[in-house]
Amino acid sequence: MIDVQWVPAAPPSRPSPSASQQGATMGSTRSPRARPTLVLTTVVTTILAAVLAAVALCLAPLPAVAAPAPVVPTPADTVTADALPTVQVDGVVWSQVIVGNTVYVGGSFLNARPAGAPPGTNLTRRTHLLAYDLTTGRLVPGFVTTLNAQVLSLAASTDGRRIYLVGDFTTVNGQARRRVAAVDAVTGALVTAFKPVGVNSQARAVAVTADTVYVGGGFAGLGNGLLRSNLAAFRASDGATRAWNPGADYTVWALAVSQDQQWVIAGGSFQNVGGQAAYGLAKIGAGNGTLDLTWRPAVRNAGVDAGISSLRVQGAFVYGTTWHFGPGGNLEGTFKVPVTTSTLEWVTDCHGDNYSAYMAHGIVYTTSHTHYCGTQGGGMPQDSPTRFQRAMAWTDTAQGDILTDALGYADWRGKARTPSIVSWTPSMTSGTVTGQFQAGWSVVGNDDYILYGGEFPKVNGVGQQGLVRFARKPIAPAKQGPLFATGVFTPRLVPTSSSAVRVSWAAGYDRDDLFLTYRVVRGGAYGSPRYTTTAPSNWWNLPALGFVDTGLTPGATYTYQLVANDDDGNTVYGATTTVTIPLAVPPSTPYAQAVRAAGARLYWPMDEPAGLQVTDRAAGTTTSTGVGVTDGLADTDSTGASGIGWGRPGAIDGSAAVQLTDSAYSRIHALGTETAPDTFSVQAWVLTSTTRGGRILGFGDLQYANSHHADRQLWMDNAGRINFGVRAQDGTTRVVTSTGPYNDTRWHQLTATMSPAGMRLYADGVLVGQRADTTSGEAYLGYWRVGSDLLTAARGSIAWPNLPTSRNFVGGVDEFAVYPSALTQAQVQAQYALRGTGTR
Repeated sequence: MIDVQWVPAAPPSRPSPSASQQGATMGSTRSPRARPTLVLTTVVTTILAAVLAAVALCLAPLPAVAAPAPVVPTPADTVTADALPTVQVDGVVWSQVIVGNTVYVGGSFLNARPAGAPPGTNLTRRTHLLAYDLTTGRLVPGFVTTLNAQVLSLAASTDGRRIYLVGDFTTVNGQARRRVAAVDAVTGALVTAFKPVGVNSQARAVAVTADTVYVGGGFAGLGNGLLRSNLAAFRASDGATRAWNPGADYTVWALAVSQDQQWVIAGGSFQNVGGQAAYGLAKIGAGNGTLDLTWRPAVRNAGVDAGISSLRVQGAFVYGTTWHFGPGGNLEGTFKVPVTTSTLEWVTDCHGDNYSAYMAHGIVYTTSHTHYCGTQGGGMPQDSPTRFQRAMAWTDTAQGDILTDALGYADWRGKARTPSIVSWTPSMTSGTVTGQFQAGWSVVGNDDYILYGGEFPKVNGVGQQGLVRFARKPIAPAKQGPLFATGVFTPRLVPTSSSAVRVSWAAGYDRDDLFLTYRVVRGGAYGSPRYTTTAPSNWWNLPALGFVDTGLTPGATYTYQLVANDDDGNTVYGATTTVTIPLAVPPSTPYAQAVRAAGARLYWPMDEPAGLQVTDRAAGTTTSTGVGVTDGLADTDSTGASGIGWGRPGAIDGSAAVQLTDSAYSRIHALGTETAPDTFSVQAWVLTSTTRGGRILGFGDLQYANSHHADRQLWMDNAGRINFGVRAQDGTTRVVTSTGPYNDTRWHQLTATMSPAGMRLYADGVLVGQRADTTSGEAYLGYWRVGSDLLTAARGSIAWPNLPTSRNFVGGVDEFAVYPSALTQAQVQAQYALRGTGTR
């Protein structure tokens, strides 16, 4: 049996809506806690055992080496990130459906207003249901329906002439309808011929065939007292009750009908249907209500703290979204599974909760509050403070393997594959209507448009409440250009000789382009830039870029400017900045020259006398792209103070070093992201007498806080031994440990390498440990860091051995360097021999 880890997820968040019986209650939510809890008679341990057995049947063999799915550029048929003007609402949108060029919108709101109108102005009364023109975004004036409570789900009849709606309402246009109704698609008038008895409590989901309307929710019976447990069906022509009665033991959140109309797919928080185990997902006969016991996908979300939030059948596949905030679920994400078999096509193991998904032109658009995609390889880390991506896009085909989880969520590695994140990241501001601080709850589309609905007040920083349209080119103007994290696009200029200057900057990003092109302009000569480069980036992946401009005149002053543009021709001009080239630059020490000669691409000599920033000196006077452009920055506390002591006597004669202290802010991080390397050398000199150990250096997925993924690291244990650790892709820890101690108050050069030859650890030029069985580690985006970081195991992760008392290394650190190759012992020994010569 495969061990699936059932652990609480963080941060907790739940989808809405609640069973508000107040028609004008704008703050009603969709929380499963808001429904009366049904008594669950099945023993929890029995359920979990059955679930785990079912999951084991659907899991693929564990790959030996995971190949993560890369973030990919936006294909030509992807909608742009331009937020097109759309009618707005003063509440929350739960459901949308498109018929031709008309979009029908259901939710909990009282008024509509035009695009651009501030809240409370230019209002048109629309109670919980409206229609707008897909191509213009304007309200359809002739479609008017009056409801006394919220609409939670919509579906169009197969001929497009009716709109079926379910929710909390009990009257439609003044006539009684118990939470199930149909209105005319042109006028919004109640279809009086369709008069079902309705249901006795909240209806959450509706799906239709040519002759039947299926309803799911949190109800125990029909309006006439006939028992129906959370699932019911009515004849489409007149609303007569169907005999269909599969019976779910807890709330049904979502319904979809197979393309051949033979099956109803149900999703929710139920654990049984018709007395048979069906953990959150069920495939039910559309005619006889019989459960298909062979259809058991490995996604298992149910109970009071988990569920399936949406389902959509497109072609032969079911697309579903999930949520959970406790041990009842194993996925926060989106999944794709065939209607006919249980084998998952893919899952998006991106946390947190997902609420809706729609596929168009091979791209799957989702709405969620995603905050952690660390198992995607190139996905966003769990940042601190948390940053959410509310709208995302994915390829419709699996592109790679899911990596080992590091935060205690259910581990999907080896159990399903994952699509690639598409570089499409419009921003949506969280709303306050439901009290759950979400943005989007619904996404639908067609060949040309993707439509989001929810409670967001802004899209891309501009007021656009509750509804927004995105479109393909040329419908959309494609005006989303390069953005920069600090809002400032200015290079850092560092002379490297009396005739050269290093020009470096952090990459920007674009909401709908993976690649940006940068030009370095000197003296306003835009037609002949000194340097041009193109690099991929997202808001969570901002690599350091730069080059060395040579042939300059000593004593002369030069002006530089950066220009960035995307593939759509949007251009951003940075501010100008100047530098005066020194008449002379003190020569590098032989040690520094040896570091550069060995091919270091990052080199922090730690010679700064004060301040917070350290300069990457790997570039020298070369023009090698990507070398010597990754400066470092010390962490600071709330007062702006760091735990770093500057200007201490260094390991190399005449040089300076930094002193790390027993502080969580005693660390320096790189200013550019990169992918954790599998072939590298990392090196530093240390001096200490500590008996409490600490982390000296390593790679981690966060800049400022303690990382969640952290490895490729050196730490000292309490005995003074040096440990070099890499976390393999299967989550196990691989460590090389020195035999002797190095806490003798003397400077020691430490060098760790990994390559196809394995892991090696050198101290003072001597090989003190090695292992040949580890040639790669976890694949994730992150930063090189010096000083304190995560050493204890993250939730669910295998612990590191030889852990010290403290993660904060107390002692001197000097001459930090990273190489893109494994240094040979001869190279390390040659460097060590230069420790006592030269000055800076």
